[in-house]
Amino acid sequence: MAWATLLQLSRLGRLETLAVAFPDDGGAGLRYLARSPGGLSGLTSLSISFDALPHSPDEAVIAALSFIGRLVGLTHLHLRHAPVHRMAPPAWLSSLTALTRIDADLQLSPGNLAALAALPALRELRSIDYSAMWWTAGGGGALPAACCPGVTFLVTYIHPSDIASVAAAFPGLKLAVLQILNDDAYDEEELRFAAVPPAPWRNLRILRVYDLDLHERHIAAGAFSTLLSLLRGAGELTDLSLEPDPRVDVDAGYVESPWTDADVAALLAHAPAALESLTVSPIAALTDATVAGCPHRPALKTLKLGWLPAVYGSIWLYQLLYRPELTPAGLLALGRALPGLQSLKVYCCCEHSDEVESAWCQLKRAWVEQLNALGCEQPALGARADGSDGGGSGGGGSDGGLRWTVADDAALLLAIRRALAREAAAGVRLA
Repeated sequence: MAWATLLQLSRLGRLETLAVAFPDDGGAGLRYLARSPGGLSGLTSLSISFDALPHSPDEAVIAALSFIGRLVGLTHLHLRHAPVHRMAPPAWLSSLTALTRIDADLQLSPGNLAALAALPALRELRSIDYSAMWWTAGGGGALPAACCPGVTFLVTYIHPSDIASVAAAFPGLKLAVLQILNDDAYDEEELRFAAVPPAPWRNLRILRVYDLDLHERHIAAGAFSTLLSLLRGAGELTDLSLEPDPRVDVDAGYVESPWTDADVAALLAHAPAALESLTVSPIAALTDATVAGCPHRPALKTLKLGWLPAVYGSIWLYQLLYRPELTPAGLLALGRALPGLQSLKVYCCCEHSDEVESAWCQLKRAWVEQLNALGCEQPALGARADGSDGGGSGGGGSDGGLRWTVADDAALLLAIRRALAREAAAGVRLA
């Protein structure tokens, strides 16, 4: 039998790392593994995964996992998929005081966070579910105590109304990945956004927020307001991303735009001065107002803005009616505010057809032409619209190209810089 190998583990006292994947057997193989903890005293890393994924935890299997509590030398614990999906922190977890990392489908709530507080060495929590839909109606209640101040790395599913709750429970975070759950699963009348705790996330360096298709604007607005309040206390933040979940196919046409041009303008105005990289996508509107009020931000080096038109199922509607309203004047305002910018990407989130992509590329190259023309009496003989000498180094092909490349993005930023240089020399604003 395949399980016979597990019976030999009790003889491997020097084993430090063990990974076991159980097939869809309901966890029957666990009883063999449970006989071995006495001989696994040297184990520091344990990974147990299952193939199937039921809708609720299997209490019998969770009970069978209790032998893990005897492996007191563990520093890394990985428990994934069925039949332990969305289980509450088990009682035996408190015995593993050496744990520094947990990667498990744990269902956390303010009521059971004390189980983690018993783990003084804990620094990383991954694949955690901290969603109000599983423990209370709509969140927004009393904030939990800061019982996990040592946790610096967090990856969790979360409802938008619980962002403040996570900030209160994990004040020491340096990296946070918040995967916001679809708002269709909640009763809108019960949604409550709690007030932000004082001085949260002082040490936060990197924040990734992935939205799982937020449909309702007022819910997205509540989440954004909470995030903005948290960012004002995150003075060390250098990297911020608000993006669709990587597993959602934007090209399939099911993603809506939770963020607006006003949201981007607010981020540029109020995000910490230390911010070096900002990505926001998808944005429902891309206008000069998005960037025109941006304050002086010398630290910002990378900016990515992804635009998703309100109606993009029809290519002709996209081309005729839903072109972004960002102009060279807005791009120049952005260039003035961000003198340290090294990478600028302004892109369309629905580049899933040659027609749409071609229209988008033509627009961006038109920006370059207009910027290159500002402040110039006569274009240089033989010069091309993209500012090159016609040598063709990685542009879009001899026919102008359908695809916008990294080199073309660099050309847009270069055109902004050149226009600003001419503006400085003339002593008059060009646009």
